[in-house]
Amino acid sequence: MTKDCSATLRKLVKNPVAAVPANEVVDWGLEALGVPGLWSMTRGEGIKIGVIDTGADLKHTDLVGAIADSRTFGVRDGAEAWDHIGHGTHVCGIIAARDNNQGIIGVAPRSKLYIAKVLDCEEDLDADVIAEAIDWCVEKGVDIINISLALYDGSDALEEAVERAVEANVAIVAAAGNEGNYQDFICYPAKYRGVLCVGSVDRNRKLSPTSSVGNRLDLLAPGEEIYSTFPLGIYAKLSGTSMACPFVTGIAALVLARHRDYKPVSTTPCDTPAQLREHLLASATPIKTAESVNYTGFRVINPDGAKA
Repeated sequence: MTKDCSATLRKLVKNPVAAVPANEVVDWGLEALGVPGLWSMTRGEGIKIGVIDTGADLKHTDLVGAIADSRTFGVRDGAEAWDHIGHGTHVCGIIAARDNNQGIIGVAPRSKLYIAKVLDCEEDLDADVIAEAIDWCVEKGVDIINISLALYDGSDALEEAVERAVEANVAIVAAAGNEGNYQDFICYPAKYRGVLCVGSVDRNRKLSPTSSVGNRLDLLAPGEEIYSTFPLGIYAKLSGTSMACPFVTGIAALVLARHRDYKPVSTTPCDTPAQLREHLLASATPIKTAESVNYTGFRVINPDGAKA
């Protein structure tokens, strides 16, 4: 068993600020990044996204139209991928909550989700189980895999699964971790080469105090008090790089969808994970912090890259 951050994750969702909105809400993170301005061009149509997490509320009104397939891995292999923690449901909503005049709307509200549940209330996070989930997502033909989970250590099986996914032209976006800004400590699988590693900023575009930093950090995105879907059909505010990660995944979906539609005239192809990464980094907005002197990745994701 690989040492993981399961306890931190469960603490994160222990006391969510929950409510059911009267009208559809556009979260501050979407507004801050200007995502709604892109929806006239693309909403992520045709993009398949694997979400490796704690499962999902499979009947949530904002997600039921988004989920294409689901499966549980680990000790409950084959069981339905219901989310008993809340983390995965929240991540799913940030990416792809439907535009249905209720609840919230996600970054890429017409993308499709493939739910791979790898963690439950009574389990520890296992690198080899995540590896199995990555392979399943690749078999399903996804374009992007979101992993808002963090391990202190990786494994050979996990690293090899990441390599297979990248070779299959599947982009992987992973959370940097919530270990703070005082040391170089990027968690796995975000630390692996070829993975887009995502940290968190607040409403003022300042680095979140809990966000991990290091020389494998690629991008930053909103991660403080993000409002999204939660089990039992409700909504909640959660914080962390786990919430920042799906913003990058959603914007990557918009970029891919836009570039597929306009491939004949695109000057910046996104046919491989490396090209997608280069595109997202080139269009990101740099920020200056004390930590940026020593580490990489102090650039906030910019969805305007979907236009190019």
